[in-house]
Amino acid sequence: MSLILLKDIPDLEKDFEVESINLASEYWTPEKEGEKRRMIFMGLEVQSTPDHNDPDKSVDLLCAVFVMRGEDNEFRTVVNGSKRLVGMFENGKVDKGKPVQITYLGKKKNRNNANMSDSWDVRTLKPKGK
Repeated sequence: MSLILLKDIPDLEKDFEVESINLASEYWTPEKEGEKRRMIFMGLEVQSTPDHNDPDKSVDLLCAVFVMRGEDNEFRTVVNGSKRLVGMFENGKVDKGKPVQITYLGKKKNRNNANMSDSWDVRTLKPKGK
């Protein structure tokens, strides 16, 4: 790290304004069937999360990243790492920047094993009248 001189430090309160939305992501875990959100798809990103089986360890999880306007009218970043949801965006059917409506359909039994997985309805949105 190089030496930082006081004359080189700008006045962040006087000369700068907030440019972006809050970059601290909210992990969306729907609580009930039918819960839906309208968001803008921003892409896929690997995030480090606590291991489900061992909270002292972390694993890299591919997550879908979205932007949405909250009830407080502020925009925020939202992520979800459900394999089924991420899979819908991995296939390239939805471009970055595209508005979507995602509805949580609840847990469904897997065909290949005894586990349950989240199920989703994902639809793209378009401006009204078009």
